[in-house]
Amino acid sequence: MAPLGLAGAAVVERLVPVLPSCDFLVAVGIGMAGGLWPAPAIVLSVTEGTLLGCLAGYGVAAALGRAGATLLLHRSARFLGLSLTWLDRWIEHYRHHQERISFGVQLTPTVRLLSPLMAGLLQANPRRLLLASAAGVDVWSTVFIGLGHAAAVHLPETNASVLAI
Repeated sequence: MAPLGLAGAAVVERLVPVLPSCDFLVAVGIGMAGGLWPAPAIVLSVTEGTLLGCLAGYGVAAALGRAGATLLLHRSARFLGLSLTWLDRWIEHYRHHQERISFGVQLTPTVRLLSPLMAGLLQANPRRLLLASAAGVDVWSTVFIGLGHAAAVHLPETNASVLAI
């Protein structure tokens, strides 16, 4: 898979949460250890793909309007196992601390998928969302890609699917 394919996979991972991103990124790190891609291209591709997914989520929520975006967020939260009370509190926090939350939730499994939808619901500044999210995504991605790479290099006999768990 070329860097463009990694970006496409990151977009899909962001929009269709079937495979946890940490598993995807550990597998990418394992591929990097095998010499499939250079590290800078991997991080850049994954970040670009994830941010395109964020922008798509933002656009969908913004286009749906307040009622439609709220319904989408509530359904997404239930699907992800999050309480609606928790979600509503986070939406209110997001209204006042967009950059900090956009950065911080990128480091939190599951919740990271909802940030662009909250931003779209609130019609937040998409540039600020993307800049803060990019910083968080880079940290998240680098950690898990690095873990996959380190495990593959230092524990080559370990099964890759075990590393992703």
